[in-house]
Amino acid sequence: MGQGIKNSKIIRSNAGSSTCEMPVVLFVFMFGLLLPLADLSFIAFRTSFVHAAAQNALHSAVRAKTFQQNANDGELSAVNIGRRDAISVRDNGITGVNFEDKDVNIAILGTPVKAGKNPIHSSSPLSNVESKSYLYQVEVTVTGRVEPLITLSNTLFGDVPGLTSALPVQATYKQFVEHPEGLAM
Repeated sequence: MGQGIKNSKIIRSNAGSSTCEMPVVLFVFMFGLLLPLADLSFIAFRTSFVHAAAQNALHSAVRAKTFQQNANDGELSAVNIGRRDAISVRDNGITGVNFEDKDVNIAILGTPVKAGKNPIHSSSPLSNVESKSYLYQVEVTVTGRVEPLITLSNTLFGDVPGLTSALPVQATYKQFVEHPEGLAM
């Protein structure tokens, strides 16, 4: 009988070997992969609202008949329409997207068609509009701040935009003007 016990092998099952490792793996998976990915996706989603604000402001501003002064018939100027529409996107969007009226900048761009002319970049109305010498565009820039999903400790990680503080985002778009003669008003 002693011979039988000596030659027998102990067989262990592999079914319970991962039970000890599972809490560590779940912790790394949740906090090492899913949380940063969720934070990044929320920042990208909120950033899209800053870009949408700039695009909507631009589409409205290029159709205006005047640049800075409201028209005589009560129509708003390009500057006023652009700021109104950008703020409207912010107010009707999700939380975590921050910019103010002063963060919406609208400028005139003039690209010379003829040689010898200087390009134009102005935030105020033009003194004269030369339609045959320049191609005119309006440029809208929205500078905002986008909050992360979870703001982590500033003392532990330092100042890291998008992780411990709001991420600064700037969106700039430009488009040709429908009424270039109104850029002098």
